[in-house]
Amino acid sequence: MQAFEIELQKECESFPHEFQQIVDNAFIADSVLQDARKTEPVRLRQDVHPLGLHPQRSEQDVLDIQLQSDDISFHAKNVFDMDIYLNELLARGHQMDESFQREMSTAFKECAGCEFQSGYVKTYNRCKKKVQYEYGYEAYPKTAFVIDILRCRATFDHVANLCKGLHSFFQFLSSPSNQSKFQIVRVKNGFACDHRAHTPNHNTYTAKDEGKEEEKQSDSFRQRRIRVAYKAININLLYIENNENIVTEVQLVLDSVNRFHQKTLPFFRILQQESLHNDALLYLQHMSFDLQLQASYFNPRDLADLMLFQSTSFRHSQFIRSFKDSEDKNFLCQLAQNQDVRFHSLKALLRNTNTFIPDDVVQTQLTQPCEKGAFPLMFALWKQTSISSVLLFVPSDAGAAQTIWHSLDH
Repeated sequence: MQAFEIELQKECESFPHEFQQIVDNAFIADSVLQDARKTEPVRLRQDVHPLGLHPQRSEQDVLDIQLQSDDISFHAKNVFDMDIYLNELLARGHQMDESFQREMSTAFKECAGCEFQSGYVKTYNRCKKKVQYEYGYEAYPKTAFVIDILRCRATFDHVANLCKGLHSFFQFLSSPSNQSKFQIVRVKNGFACDHRAHTPNHNTYTAKDEGKEEEKQSDSFRQRRIRVAYKAININLLYIENNENIVTEVQLVLDSVNRFHQKTLPFFRILQQESLHNDALLYLQHMSFDLQLQASYFNPRDLADLMLFQSTSFRHSQFIRSFKDSEDKNFLCQLAQNQDVRFHSLKALLRNTNTFIPDDVVQTQLTQPCEKGAFPLMFALWKQTSISSVLLFVPSDAGAAQTIWHSLDH
């Protein structure tokens, strides 16, 4: 990393005037920059613009659908957000990608020392991971925050050409023929962020100081350590075509920084996955046991984790004791109906009553039919894959067992 930082430091020192222009956002008209800063918090979504992609159902509609379902494994908001909305957004991206890349290629075609690279349309899995990692607590639909489905990169060989390329690109965007196609949503200048952090008064020169400007800049470069990380300029554009729009991302970067990022990208992804895993564990710690049990939907691995780490919670769970679905099935009816639960887990839950579900709760529920007259044993005979598993749902009282055996459901 140190070698890359030294290389970038030398580049910036070689072109102090151009670097200062980049730091000061001199390539952007003041009105455009102020407008982007004012509206940035609300505009960085795909669904806030009149021609943007809007969800099929409102959040309230989705919640109503969830309430109407008795399937605890069905998550309506997740379906309408991660599946329906995200796939529609990807479809729009694929539809508009070719023309967007063509326009961007034209914009950078005449720039000296520039290599233009079209980015592939972001995949479904990458979008989903991004949402889970960065936007897990944002408003519905969360996937509307993915604003780099369409992206491209312009890599410049040195600072002077990057500066010229920025001026040229913004002239391209402001031309009469392109004002109806593009709208600047955000400009994220990595150079400016680093510079402000080290020299907060960088833009305070007066007219009488102009003769000393070059000397002051040279001194500031010697005193400042330029960090290679985040040294890129990301511009989010609203691209409009055929009465539809999509927020895109254009990155302008130096070749030295790009090479550094390519080398560190695998490590960054490892850290990202670790962070996501830790966030998920933290979220589970704050969920109640009943919610975790519902969310597991008797998945063998999830259920085993709950039995291992929260064994005593089974004894006091109100979900186990009192929850019934729309067909009046108690917990043991639902358990018997799930063929994925392993025998050893069933045996521990129903027979190890000192640790897990109390015996009086088990025996009571084994003799409770649902509204159709079916007992847990009937569901076990239908769904369980071994005789040993079925026998666990036979009541200990012989009279009750005989009554159930001679019963008929509706």
